[in-house]
Formats: sequence, structure tokens, C-alpha cells
Amino acid sequence: MLQAAKHKKIKITALVVCLLCVLSLSAAVAAAFLNTNRDTRPAPNKVTSNMKVTNAYQLLCKKGNYEYYFRDDRDIILVRNTKTKYVWKTGVDVALPKEIEEALDVVTSAKEDKDPSEIKDYAEEKGMTVAQVKELANTPKDSSFTNDQYAAFANSIVTVEYYTGSGKSMKITRVSSAAASENDGKSGLSEVDKEKGEYKLECVFKLGDDDLGMNVYITFGDDGNIKYDIPYKELTGSGIKKIANVIITPFLGTSGGATLAYDEEEADWVKLQGKELTPGYALIPDGSGALVRFATNNTKFSEYQGKVYGTDPSTNLTYYATSDDVVPVQEPTMPVFGISHGDGTQAAFVAYADKGDEYMSINAVPSTTAEGEVRYTYAYPTFKFNSEYYQVTNQKGDSYRKTQDTPNKVDISMTYQFLSGDGSDETPSADYAGMAQAYRQHLIDNGTLKERTTEGSNIPIRVDFLMSDSKKGVFSTQQVTVTTADDVRNILNLSLIHI
Repeated sequence: MLQAAKHKKIKITALVVCLLCVLSLSAAVAAAFLNTNRDTRPAPNKVTSNMKVTNAYQLLCKKGNYEYYFRDDRDIILVRNTKTKYVWKTGVDVALPKEIEEALDVVTSAKEDKDPSEIKDYAEEKGMTVAQVKELANTPKDSSFTNDQYAAFANSIVTVEYYTGSGKSMKITRVSSAAASENDGKSGLSEVDKEKGEYKLECVFKLGDDDLGMNVYITFGDDGNIKYDIPYKELTGSGIKKIANVIITPFLGTSGGATLAYDEEEADWVKLQGKELTPGYALIPDGSGALVRFATNNTKFSEYQGKVYGTDPSTNLTYYATSDDVVPVQEPTMPVFGISHGDGTQAAFVAYADKGDEYMSINAVPSTTAEGEVRYTYAYPTFKFNSEYYQVTNQKGDSYRKTQDTPNKVDISMTYQFLSGDGSDETPSADYAGMAQAYRQHLIDNGTLKERTTEGSNIPIRVDFLMSDSKKGVFSTQQVTVTTADDVRNILNLSLIHI
């Protein structure tokens, strides 16, 4: 099956130029993942980054116009463009709910007992100052991350999803590098070569009763690049066989959120106003490209999940597929996605995989204000190590659920390239067109794309026609004719005259 995936990957390369041209020259926008021009909109408004470099962050290195910082207790990398002053964080940077509640209990008890030494003792125990404990006690919770494990996931650089149980009771559980407790694991960042911007995040995860060791090599580039490499050969421990997926920086560039504050009179956490929404969007490689806008949605939309190069039929859990009356979601033909903030001239990043792409999926989650749902829009990659499938046991078709006998030997290499400006300085602009240009140049630089020349005047041309589009009807989506067969014939005849 791996060979088939690689073969398909090679065949797909020929489509790259077409896709990149479409992304660079046209606005292919999707709302609720309907890839139709009906939802094309103007560029978002300008934005000012509200994220700052605080004392919680340690400066790692300076490379070109970028400074790279790290927050050890939450496993968050902060990227600051020294030219534009724009700041990115790889995580949401929220305190764990249990940390806030513990600090609040200590401060409340000290107030009731009129004994400030309680706060001092707690601060010494946690390696904090008294002021930091009081600040933590007054920190609002994020309404999307009231669970410690989910808050750790929103902060962490890398997260492992793993299988627990067997048969019908089999499920997937998460553990993150910024672990919610020592029982889940731990991580630490060490310097490999500061001058070259090379560091290593050593992670130890607890997957139930099994251990998993993972090294994440992080390289900070001169041109605003961060590269993550996770070599399979350096994975250790019996937990390897349990790995379902590995996730990298899921909340980088996210927008949204709402807070909960503690009300002393009600003795409970109450909702506050939602956080300011960043103008912008996430780019996903659905068809010729689609944009998931940062918006306040009152209804819950399905998550986008695209398997790069298409789904492997051998890992499908069912023999059946369903289709509705909307334009179908297209499988990604390239391992690339991105996020843009502002009006397309300010700040963006494009992320792409050079290794592990045959096992990669691209995910995008629209925010929702629905009760109990995540109020963030975010996009991230996952890499599949073990697949779940049905093992048929007899001719009647009886089966049971199981995972692969041996995991996929996935070497992960992901690059996040940060963009700024409108492209007037001959660098990629901070919008979807710039993302396409940056990725195209990367493919040229590594030899995947090569220039083709045709001698003489007989230059081949491809012409595509949009024959129909979807339209909202009273009861369902309707198809509307855009171009007729006669229109096509006339256009081609006129084209031949002018050639």
C-alpha cells in the first residue's frame, strides 16, 4: 500500500503547477467547505497583534528579521518579526484549569484566614512569586479548554494520539508534550547548535502502561522558517505500537476564544465576552484551494479532514460511502496549508511536509459559539502511524476491530514559513497567493518542479470551462447552468481564429 501511495504521489506532481496558478490568480473561497465562487469575499481588515513577549519567555536565538522564544512550562514557541513587530505563538498559551483553581483556593483561603503566609508557602512550593500566584488566581479560564488535557493540547508543540482497549471498546486518547500531569509524561528543550538555530525537544509520553520516547528536532531559519523533524528511528519504548497519530502545533495562528471568570458572589465561574476575533482565514488544499474564514458561527460545522493523496481503501472501517447534494470535499493533492492574518499584506504562514506526506492528513476546524464547543478556528497536520480496520474472520463476513500488526515507519519533516508584506519587495505576500508562491518556490528549489520549454510555435494549451454551479434553493441546493455546450463551441471557434 505504501508503494501505491508513493506512485500516486509521483503522478500527482504534474498537477502542482495548475493548482498553484489557480491559487495565485483567482480567489477560490469556501464557506462551510462549499468550494463555490458564491462565497468569494474581499480581503479581511487590517489587524494588530495583541500578543506580547513576556518574562515567561526565554530568548533562544535571533535569525535575520526574526526572534525565537520558548516558554518551558507550556511548550510554546513565540516568533517575533523584528521588522513588523508581529508576534506568532505555536499554542493558545492558557493556564491549565487545575492551576488556576489551585491558586484561587490558596488566595481565597489566605483571605478568609487572614494569613498571607499561605500564599507565600504555596509560591515557594511551586517555584513562583507571591505576585504570580495572585495573578494566576485572577486569570480567567478559557471556555474552550476547561479540561486539563485539552488545554495541554492547545499549548503543546507535539501531541500523540494512541489506542486504548480492544475490539468494540477501542478508543483514541491524547497526550501532549506540555503534559497536564507528570503521569502523562514530560518534555525538555535543549540547545544543539545555537548559531545554526538547532534545538531538540525530548519528550517522554505515558501511553497507558507503556512508555514512548520521541525526539523533535527544531531548526529556526534566517528567513522566518521553523522546521520540525521527528525521525522514526529515534522513537523508543513499547508505546510505539500504540501510536495512532502524531500532531504538530495544532493552534498556531488560531483565532477566537471566550473566557470564564470566577464570581465570588455566585461562587461559580461565569461567562465573559468572547475574545476579539482576528481578521483572516485558513487555507486548505481542497480542490483548487479553499478558505476557512475566521468567523463567529452560531451553528456547528463539520471539521475538514483531507487525506493527502487520497484515502487508502484498505483502511476504511466500512464498505459504504455517503454523498449529499453539496459540492463534495476534494482530497488534498499536496501536503500544504496555511493561515493569514489581516488584509493580506501583514502576516501569514504556509506549512508543508517534505517527509511523512504519504501518511499525512490536513485538518481545519471552524469555530462555533454553540454550548460546549471550541470557539477557535484552527488548522493543523496529523501523521498516521497505525490504522484501525475490520479483520474479517469467516465467509459470513463476521469481523472484529484491530490495528496494524506493525506501525508505519513515518519520518516527519514539517516546515512553517512565515510571510509578511504585500509582495512589493519580491518576497511572497502574506495571503493565499503568497502561500502558493512560497510553496511553488520550495518545490522548484528541491527539484520537484522543473521548467518545461516547447520549441517552435506549437505550444499546447489547456482550457477549462465552468459548466454549472450550485445555488441555494428553498429545500435543497440546486445546480445552475453557467456555460452551455453552444457557448463552449463558440468560444473554441473564436479562440482558433485568434491563434
